[in-house]
Amino acid sequence: MKRRILAILLSSAMLTGLVAGCSSGNSENKSESTDDSGAVTLTWQSWDPVSKYQPVIDAYKEVNPNVTINYEQVSDYETKINTEAAGDALPDLISCKVGNTQMFADAGILEEIDYDELKKDSDYNFDDFWEITLNYAVYNGKAYGVPVDGGNYAWVYNKNMFDKLNITVPEEGFTWDEFKDVCQQIMANKEELGVDYATLINDYGLKTLLPYMWQNGVEYTNSDETKCNLDDPKTVEAVAYIQSLVDEGLIPAIEKLDEGSFPIVGMLNSGSIAMGRVALWEALKLEDNDVLDWEIMHSPYGNNGDKGEVLYVNSLGIASTSQNKEAALDFIKYITGEEGLKILLENTSDPQIAVRKSLKESSISQFDPSKNAGIFIDALDYCKWIPNVLSENDQLNAASRQLDRIWYDKEDAAVVMEDLAEEINEMLEADAAENK
Repeated sequence: MKRRILAILLSSAMLTGLVAGCSSGNSENKSESTDDSGAVTLTWQSWDPVSKYQPVIDAYKEVNPNVTINYEQVSDYETKINTEAAGDALPDLISCKVGNTQMFADAGILEEIDYDELKKDSDYNFDDFWEITLNYAVYNGKAYGVPVDGGNYAWVYNKNMFDKLNITVPEEGFTWDEFKDVCQQIMANKEELGVDYATLINDYGLKTLLPYMWQNGVEYTNSDETKCNLDDPKTVEAVAYIQSLVDEGLIPAIEKLDEGSFPIVGMLNSGSIAMGRVALWEALKLEDNDVLDWEIMHSPYGNNGDKGEVLYVNSLGIASTSQNKEAALDFIKYITGEEGLKILLENTSDPQIAVRKSLKESSISQFDPSKNAGIFIDALDYCKWIPNVLSENDQLNAASRQLDRIWYDKEDAAVVMEDLAEEINEMLEADAAENK
């Protein structure tokens, strides 16, 4: 199937073969950046502020003085990359968050990366990657990047409040029933504790529902990823559990809160809630004060013992039009290798999950040991995401729209989930046909 910019990319690929390592003089193409002295400038675009990556960029420059990394923070990232692709002006290095890899790969924007070649490099230690993180860089059986960083969710609780009520958090966290019991205890003592609610559940759309599906023993799709399980009775039961917390007055009505301003962290800091679901990259914004002495616990899990939580992984890929693919891959190997990744994890402005097993402690190096931040690492055993298919963003949008009917319009959950499943199944069938 011809891709949206296939003609452009084929033309660029032919040019790459003729002038590899040399500048063509085309000022529009950001990737053509090798001069006669052998110095190379690699342009890297991402949505993150440069402060997140500056320490590792500086460290790479020290050992590779002939290579300059020109980092650009870009707003409206997906639109920018697609626009640059159409104009043959892509950067060399392209960051990919969940949903980007398949979109950019399908459009011919990303260069395929040969994992078998990376595995041959004994110094790179490819086997050290958490296997789950590699899935985020793969589309239709091919790798288009290497995992760099990311984050997952766990629950934070106010130890002061729990101690007042003599509530002990089990090592594995609370089951659904136990979690509801704790909420009831907190609300029975809300005046003494000064809380408005025990906790709340923020409306993140599908990423709110997914953990409860997994915790209730149902996967998002069947094994061949052609049908979703959103209309499974266990999924409907998971929705009913969330609704029961609202109906019993244990949490407020579900609403959309801006994750970017960390509202749940603010509520924990102020003491208006006793516990909340917090992402790793948010956790350092928690403040110990007269009201809050915080600690991390595992997310609640199903009464049958099943666990599940959301994991995001960002990967770094190479533009298919880059004239400096070898240098770009060398930088990717550095920032995702044990030396570079350690520098990133220990100096980044926001905590990140280590995509390498050997660096797991580095991912929580910024936390006081008393905060139990190692749970974010332990949770990698049960964290995941939906299949890396082309329609991912469309699925997320459909889920948000349909779930509004439950949370806000109070429609019957079974009916809504059946409608949502039908809509997403059509997308999955189209994905399957695309990849044949």
